[in-house]
Amino acid sequence: MKHINAIENKYYCSGCSACVHSCPKKCITMITDDEGFKYPLVNEDACIECGICLKKCPWQKGDIIKTVNKKLDEPIVFAVKNDNQVRLHSTSGGAFTAISDYILSNNGFVCGATFNSETAEVEHKVSNSIEGRNKMRGSKYVQSNMTDSFVKIKELLENDSYVLFSGTPCQTAGLASFLGKNYPKLIVIDILCHSTPSPRIFKDIINREDEAVKDIIFRDKSCGWRNSYKFTLIKDNGNITNSTYLNMFFKGLINRPSCYNCKFTNTIRPSDITIGDYWNIKNVDPSFEDSLGVSCVLINTEKGLEVFNQIKSGLSCIQTELKPAIQVCMSRHVTEPKLRKKYWRDYNKYGISFVENKYGHYNWIDNLKSNILAPIVRKLGLSNIIRKILS
Repeated sequence: MKHINAIENKYYCSGCSACVHSCPKKCITMITDDEGFKYPLVNEDACIECGICLKKCPWQKGDIIKTVNKKLDEPIVFAVKNDNQVRLHSTSGGAFTAISDYILSNNGFVCGATFNSETAEVEHKVSNSIEGRNKMRGSKYVQSNMTDSFVKIKELLENDSYVLFSGTPCQTAGLASFLGKNYPKLIVIDILCHSTPSPRIFKDIINREDEAVKDIIFRDKSCGWRNSYKFTLIKDNGNITNSTYLNMFFKGLINRPSCYNCKFTNTIRPSDITIGDYWNIKNVDPSFEDSLGVSCVLINTEKGLEVFNQIKSGLSCIQTELKPAIQVCMSRHVTEPKLRKKYWRDYNKYGISFVENKYGHYNWIDNLKSNILAPIVRKLGLSNIIRKILS
């Protein structure tokens, strides 16, 4: 067999869609499995077994983290704050807005994840407007539908337009593999990613509302940046807050299988710039932190450094060492819970409300593990040892 076969081994497919858009016969389509995740399916009758899909698949490459741009020896790290109004509408310090403002000011285009209220999905879209870009701001804790964004990006680059792409590390690796060469006007941002939850569970929660959900917010800073994790459904007649979805996500029950086998849990990123929350800033410079949040920005390539040098004068930023910026997702991937298979059996038999009630809350044992024991284990450096024993 000389073609992609991701459905047979879902731990080795992130759903990036690079294979789909690279197929010369257009005989690969993305299908949705019973967990809501998309995988490529090959039309055997039309396939000529050219092997291009395998060559374009990041998971088939020896160097999955390859980027088409020249890497720096080590990421250059900054703690970043945009102005207060921007940060209020951003997940952390507003770094994405600053970088995308630069691209838009050069008549460029931005591609990022947006919420489609009509389909109840998060989709990657391309826009050259402030309004369109603003819909991309803020974390979306669900796997996005890549649609035809890779194809549109290539068309824009071939027409000599500036393009900024923002996505998870596996999505940025997929884009780099699909394009296959360096485009001087392409800037790629990857996010510090914990993992990607199920679009099916997300859609179930959206669609059960009697009234249409106009928008979603996953990080609400009304109680401060460090207490901002709150899934809110925006509706005309009042907003609804849901806690069970994020709880099931953080427990690892609804995450994509490939996230349990993630290859991007390191500081060698498949992007020009990496952005996320700078959770450890209080141990670097306590005076720099406030309730609106601080971005962690890793400059990974010479091109990324050139862009950051163009925008940093408009930001509050301090350069830091790499070590305090390291997060858990930069050193190890999430572990697949033993209850995951049981969770999905229960979901398929009884539905969303049942699994929310059964799995969507933290009991005292869960709180003890996550809030007391886990920090102690990480501080003592015992995580890998315990994981090996349990496996």
